[in-house]
Amino acid sequence: MEIAAPGHTGDARGAPRLLEHCAAVERLLQAEGGTARARLENELGGHLAGLLCRALVQRQPSRALILAL
Repeated sequence: MEIAAPGHTGDARGAPRLLEHCAAVERLLQAEGGTARARLENELGGHLAGLLCRALVQRQPSRALILAL
């Protein structure tokens, strides 16, 4: 394999492109913002978000969540 050969420096565009992609991912993550719980509250409201989060951490499904759905 040519890439695995000793002394191979790689494509001159590789590092700058990788940095651009990393910066784009970072911008996406920053735009998303907040915790998953905060995003759920924003989309569904505090009450339903709370029910969903509690149901996710319980071993048995919550009866209240089943009734809410």
